[in-house]
Amino acid sequence: MVVGATLSRRESSKPINYSPNPFLIGDALDGLVREIDRGMMRVIFRGAQTIHTMRYAVYMIGSSVNMSTREQPPGFTLRPMRDEDLAAVGAVERAAYAHPWSDEIFRDCLRVGYCCWVGEMDQDIVAHGIMSVAVGECHIFNLCVHPRCQRRGLGRALLRHLLSLALKRKADTAFLEVRASNSGARALYASEGFCEIGTRRKYYPAGKGREDATVLARELRGLDATGCV
Repeated sequence: MVVGATLSRRESSKPINYSPNPFLIGDALDGLVREIDRGMMRVIFRGAQTIHTMRYAVYMIGSSVNMSTREQPPGFTLRPMRDEDLAAVGAVERAAYAHPWSDEIFRDCLRVGYCCWVGEMDQDIVAHGIMSVAVGECHIFNLCVHPRCQRRGLGRALLRHLLSLALKRKADTAFLEVRASNSGARALYASEGFCEIGTRRKYYPAGKGREDATVLARELRGLDATGCV
C-alpha cells in the first residue's frame, strides 16, 4: 500500500485480482466480522500461553511511542463516506494502487455498516479509510491517500481518526495488514504505536506472483479522543 494498508479475513477458493485484500468481499462480508473479531487474535497469537499475555505485549510496545502531535493538516477535513462518493473514492484507489479495490467492494463495505470515511482537500476527495469494529477489536481494511497528497500528514490524521472512532466504540486492540515491501506505510504505523505480530505468506497479488503481508497491532488503551496517547 502507498500510505496505508488493509487487512482482511479469509481467502476465497477463487483468487480475485485486486488488492490489498485478495478475498471474496460481496455477500461474504456479512459474516466476516464475527470471524475476524472472535478468531483472529487466537490465530495470530498461536503459541502464546494466553491471549492476555500477548495483548499486554502489544500494549507495552505501542504505548512506548510518542504520538503527541494532534494538529490536523490545514484544509484537510474528514466525513463519513456516502454512496455518491464511490466514483471519487475509486479514482483515488486506482491512482494509489496497482491492484485497487473495485467500486462494488466499497459499496459492500457501506452496505454492511463498516466505518467508511473520506478525507477532502478543497472539497475534493483525496483519501479514504475503511474499518470494522466488533467484539472489542477494530480492523483497518483500507487506508489510502492520493499520491499527489502524500507526505502531508493526511494518512496519519485519517488513521488517528479511525482509532478514535474505534475507542469510542469500546475497542481495545487495533489490527491491520500491510505489504512487507511498503516501507513508508510500515514506518507510519510504527510511529503510531503499531508493532509486528505476524506474517501472512503470499497474501497480496503482486506484479510477479504474490507478496507477504505483515500483520500489525496496537493496544488502544491510553489513547485519547483524538487517537493520540
